[in-house]
Amino acid sequence: MKIMKPLLNRLLQNLDRKKNMAYLKVNYKELENTANAIENYIKKHRQEMSAIDGTIISLESTYSGTDYNQLTKQWNDMNSKDSTSECMLNALDNYAQNLKYASSKYKEAQKNAVDRASRL
Repeated sequence: MKIMKPLLNRLLQNLDRKKNMAYLKVNYKELENTANAIENYIKKHRQEMSAIDGTIISLESTYSGTDYNQLTKQWNDMNSKDSTSECMLNALDNYAQNLKYASSKYKEAQKNAVDRASRL
């Protein structure tokens, strides 16, 4: 996200400075919809992981021994903050935040263009 903001700001500044340029049409609602879909996926994924966690914990009353210990160790590795799953969710969350930021900047640029056009 830190990298995207300066790049988008520069892009918008450059677009603003050019008078005889081709038009760039961006549907900012699609960016917002995509960000929302990603956030919904993250939420569902976390709910599924939580449900699995609850199931594994409840197995302890009927399932014990080295097999259960191995299962819980592997599950804890899969569910840890350093896991591939968690890294993927963090990357998706960053992507959704970048999409929202880009959407807000394009929305702002569109409003500014309409305001300037109405003053002509």
